[in-house]
Amino acid sequence: MSEEKAVAVLTTFQDLPRSYGLVPVVLNQLRTLVAKKYEVGFYVQNGFQNHPDSGDVPEGVEVHPRVPFMHLFDYHDNAPEQKYKVPPEGKRVGNGVRTNFKKQVELIEESLDEWLMEYPTVITHDIVFQSWFVPHNQAIRNIAENHPDIRWVHWLHSGPSVRPDNMTYPTSLRYSPLPNAVMVSPNDSMKRGFAEMYDMPLNSVKTVYHTFDPVNWWNMHELSQEMIKRYKLLDSDMLFVWPTRVDHPEAKGMFDCMRLLGMMNRYANVKLVFLNSWSGGTQAKSNIERIKNEAKEWGVPRRNLVFSSEVDKKWENGVPKEVVQNMYDISSGLMTGSGKVHRHVKITNFEQLQDPQLKELMLAALCSSESVNKS
Repeated sequence: MSEEKAVAVLTTFQDLPRSYGLVPVVLNQLRTLVAKKYEVGFYVQNGFQNHPDSGDVPEGVEVHPRVPFMHLFDYHDNAPEQKYKVPPEGKRVGNGVRTNFKKQVELIEESLDEWLMEYPTVITHDIVFQSWFVPHNQAIRNIAENHPDIRWVHWLHSGPSVRPDNMTYPTSLRYSPLPNAVMVSPNDSMKRGFAEMYDMPLNSVKTVYHTFDPVNWWNMHELSQEMIKRYKLLDSDMLFVWPTRVDHPEAKGMFDCMRLLGMMNRYANVKLVFLNSWSGGTQAKSNIERIKNEAKEWGVPRRNLVFSSEVDKKWENGVPKEVVQNMYDISSGLMTGSGKVHRHVKITNFEQLQDPQLKELMLAALCSSESVNKS
């Protein structure tokens, strides 16, 4: 295992139902780590099941069902430590449970210690926040103290709780700083609240916004996935889509559109995807080259102009309707006949643009549905 490129993601998941909002957040995190070439260990409960309706664990992630199943007691409002003579996993009695806090902590620690010690970084999700997981909280603290070289990153997915004036153990674990750790807030507005809740310095709480992976969330078509990956469409500041044939490029305003695209690219990373149909013939291919040359003249970066017919020959005569919808879902606007733009994202900060003509063109293109094929 690499010294620096290995990460454990520790959860209490039994399965991955999409109805649980935390699941897509964790899955997107796993995908990101794999994409950045990290070795990723995904720690879940023993008996873990990946149900058909759930998001699949990304390829390259090693699943470790090492977190022991146990009946959980809600340690809220200074609930006293449970000390029943029951098995470590606890016991259900009627509508409640009987547990032994100390035994649960020992079981969790024994199950995870020798595995987590192999990782330079361990990420947890909501474990140190929830009152149901106070035994896990204590076990994590023990492991952290046993292995001070491990860096812990505790993701918090709820709003901070008000720190009580008087606390008893083990409820106090939910309001105490953790060793070798930073806390992660989903936004800036809650950082100070978490710092006060855990009695930690403000700089020990970091903000990381929840990621959203549209490709997997919407289960996009293979062509959409290929274009997004090959041309880095999600990295653009603005993305436009134009479903059209490439015949009569002058009449459709395609050359004037290249001018607009070139001017936009002076100030931002702006891309245009032609979802072009009936493009296998000689004339269509010639028109594509003319459009490319015009774009080059106006300084449009080569990778900022995409023709679906060039991704794979099987799409020369058109793309499925699903691809049009996929591209529209991630775009800043949809172009139609005569170079019109129908916006669905409001563009601001025009005061930063120094070129009056560019302001006029961008306002026409992005803040209305007026034609931009004449300047």
